[in-house]
Amino acid sequence: MGGCFTDRIGCLRGPGHRRPPRRISRPEELTKALTSAQSGLAARRVEPSKWFATTRYGNIDLDFYREKARDQIKRDREKVQDGVFRERYLSGYAFVRVPRFRHDAEVWREFTESFAGRVLYLARHQSKPRSLFVQSMRKFVKIPEKWEPSDLLARLREPGTWRQVRDETARRSK
Repeated sequence: MGGCFTDRIGCLRGPGHRRPPRRISRPEELTKALTSAQSGLAARRVEPSKWFATTRYGNIDLDFYREKARDQIKRDREKVQDGVFRERYLSGYAFVRVPRFRHDAEVWREFTESFAGRVLYLARHQSKPRSLFVQSMRKFVKIPEKWEPSDLLARLREPGTWRQVRDETARRSK
């Protein structure tokens, strides 16, 4: 296979192909691109299920991909509201102020609240977090949607919880 069909598949499949993926900014554009890809598949007598999620009739499941696109847009909009994420995304890194813990208990409290808030955000918004700490914490701590950072800190301070999370994080880092 080559030419136009391969270009369409490459655009939809993403990195690792000769041409860079085309930016799709709206679910309608995604539907149009998928319909075009299905036409290319049909012209070459290739089953869409080899490349895409399909309906029971063998067509590309446009509703599935529309829903995925809407979910991604929703997650992206939520992330944009987070100042730390926005700064890291725009600059490529973020400098986190590390307080002088030994000298000021209030600064330590603010730091731990901020840390717990960030961990809650990652645990709620990433289906597969890269943070080993968040991965480990999810194993031992069930996080209700209504929790605040202080709730997470209280849970981590319960006997044995911090040790379990710490040991699991160390195990995952090896």
